[in-house]
Formats: sequence, C-alpha cells, structure tokens
Amino acid sequence: MMFGLPYETFFLIIGFPLFWIIYTLVFLYSSRSWKEKFFDRDQN
Repeated sequence: MMFGLPYETFFLIIGFPLFWIIYTLVFLYSSRSWKEKFFDRDQN
C-alpha cells in the first residue's frame, strides 16, 4: 500500500494524469508544423 491506498488506486490516481500530460506533450510536438503545412496548402 502506498499512502494508505491499494496499488491499483495509487497507479490510477498518478498514472492517468501522467499519461495525459505525456499524451498532450507528444501531440503538441507532432502538431507544431501544422500551421506551415496549412499555409503551404492554402497558397497553392
């Protein structure tokens, strides 16, 4: 038990926000060049 919680509960409380932060950072990293691609397509 960690902090008086079962391991499953502890990993849900810590793991889900951690997953969401990593997911958001990966999305922001992968979408950083979308603006240039959109404008390039718009120009043609």
